[in-house]
Amino acid sequence: VGRLTKQKNFQFLINAFSKINKHKFILLIAGEGEEKESLQKLISEKKLDDKIFLIGYKENIGEYFKNCEALILSSEWEDPGFAIIEAAFYRAPIISCDCENGPKEILKNGINSFVYLKNNQKSFLEAFREFNVTKKEDIFKRKVQASKMVKQFTIFSHFNKLKEILN
Repeated sequence: VGRLTKQKNFQFLINAFSKINKHKFILLIAGEGEEKESLQKLISEKKLDDKIFLIGYKENIGEYFKNCEALILSSEWEDPGFAIIEAAFYRAPIISCDCENGPKEILKNGINSFVYLKNNQKSFLEAFREFNVTKKEDIFKRKVQASKMVKQFTIFSHFNKLKEILN
């Protein structure tokens, strides 16, 4: 989820996804941006046109989070990581790189997510495999922990912090 820009690092995600069992998984990438054509070209070069879909901007991304197997975040950087916050709100499992400003602050590998080293395909594949073999009840526990963690990023939470500072 996000703008199709260098920051979101979708080229890494497409290349890494090409190493996963191509018959079992489908990757949806939501967003618009200047890298759309080059990403579509890469998808075609990898012969993944039937497995990876650029679905464009979506007004209500929540419906996708409610029905997905997981959010995969591959960003170079985030501030603060709204896709993670939204995914956690909708209780979607999270597989994310450890990029600065957001994921690194929000996610705790093994507690509320599956985390891999940024731009490290081997680490990504290990995190994806771990997600794939983790029991559903353990994934549920991580989703609950993630939804608890993101409560600190609500408007109400920010209001309370500001109120505390001003008092």
